[in-house]
Amino acid sequence: MAKSPNVLKATKQAVRMVRTMDFDQSYDYLAAKGQAIKVGDVQDSYNTGLKQFLDEKSYKATFQPFALKKPAA
Repeated sequence: MAKSPNVLKATKQAVRMVRTMDFDQSYDYLAAKGQAIKVGDVQDSYNTGLKQFLDEKSYKATFQPFALKKPAA
């Protein structure tokens, strides 16, 4: 899979949950969910994506997903 499965799962869950919340509740929920994604991401997707986009210029967000790190065997 080209995208991080943990991030996809959390994103789908967040979209489903915030539909019934008001703005303040959804803001708090999404902030907590974003922090949980960063803490639980073993592939360090957040920092990898930022590094490839800002530093290496190898990731173009509109056109393709960033390259995930290969897990150490």
